[in-house]
Amino acid sequence: MDNTQPFMKKWTHSAQDMALLSDEDSPAMSEKCLFLNIWTPSIAQTEQIPVMIWIHGGNFLTGGIRSELYNGGFLAAFSNVVVVTVQYRLGIFGIDLENKFHLGIDDQRAAISWINNNVHAFGGSRSRITLFGSGVGAVSVLEMVRSPPDTPNGMFQQIILHSYEGAISLLKEQKAYAALKRLIEDVSVI
Repeated sequence: MDNTQPFMKKWTHSAQDMALLSDEDSPAMSEKCLFLNIWTPSIAQTEQIPVMIWIHGGNFLTGGIRSELYNGGFLAAFSNVVVVTVQYRLGIFGIDLENKFHLGIDDQRAAISWINNNVHAFGGSRSRITLFGSGVGAVSVLEMVRSPPDTPNGMFQQIILHSYEGAISLLKEQKAYAALKRLIEDVSVI
C-alpha cells in the first residue's frame, strides 16, 4: 500500500464523509457545503403547492444531499409538491466535542428561513411546509420544533419523523467524543 496516495480516488462532498460503497461515483469534495436542492413538478401550477423540506441523517457525521437516495424529483413529480433537501456542516465542521454549539443545526435553521422567504419563486406555499427527516435528521426536525417562534418553529406547519430511534446512538457517540477529548488532553496531544 502506498501511503502517499489518497485512500479514495475521489473525495465525497463533505470532507469527513468518505463514500466507501461507491467511490467511483462520488462527487468532488468541496468545503462549500452549505447548499440545497429544489425539485418541482414539471406541470405548470395554477396555485401554490405544499413544500417538503428533507433533512438527511448520518449521526451528524456522514451523509449528504448529493446522494441519489435523496433525489426528490420522483416525490415532487408524483405528489405534486416542492421538495427541498438541505446540506449542512458535518463532523468536526458542524459540532464541537462537548456539543456546546452546533453549526450544522444553525445551517439547517438558515436554510429553512431562506426556503420560507423564497419558496414562492418555485411555486411553493409558505403556509403548507412540512419538515421531515430520518435518524439524526429526525432529531434535527425536533430541534427546529423547539426553536422560538420567530426562528424555524414558526416557518413550517407539519413534521414527519422517520427512524427517530436510530438517533439514540448519537448519545453514545457524544459520550465517546467527551472521552476522546479527555484522552487527548491527558496525553497532551493538543
